[in-house]
Amino acid sequence: PPYGLRLAVMPILLVHYSLVRSERVALYREGFFTPEWSDDVVDQLLQRPEAIEFRWVDGLSISSDLLTRVSDYVQGQFNTAPSVTALDVTKPLVQFVLRLPPFVRRTSAISARSKALRDVLINATDPYTLLFVEIPSALGFETGAERLSSDGEWGQLSERLSESVTELINAEAKTLSSLKKSIFTALQAGEA
Repeated sequence: PPYGLRLAVMPILLVHYSLVRSERVALYREGFFTPEWSDDVVDQLLQRPEAIEFRWVDGLSISSDLLTRVSDYVQGQFNTAPSVTALDVTKPLVQFVLRLPPFVRRTSAISARSKALRDVLINATDPYTLLFVEIPSALGFETGAERLSSDGEWGQLSERLSESVTELINAEAKTLSSLKKSIFTALQAGEA
């Protein structure tokens, strides 16, 4: 280690540096993009440091209609600061899906688009690929973001993203309501 630092101090410095440079340093756990530090990630850093990776994300903002539209949506939906990079835009989306109840992260009782979006967000490995290839593909755009050209297509992509996120938000309540109705019907009881 540089500067004669003891190995015990290195994880603290790594966590600190990644938090200070969070707009440029992407955190990966066992090869998957991880949007934020948690107790589990820190524990894994201490126990198995080879499972934790950091990747420098280019600081240049991408001039793209997709980045702008998804950034506006994410900013409004998740109350985040204005986003200028793919990393800034994808972090709240991945955080959102990782915070869903376990049932919603596994259910197949949602639309194919919402399942595809949920799965690409859970299995995200690269913010740029996620934003410009995987999300458009999951939302039914076979050509990827680089081929979308008209304002209508960009608007359609934003609309589909919004619909899928809303469906994921409402999935648990919808299933619990359906289950409640089934139980009351089976017991031939009126709803309370």
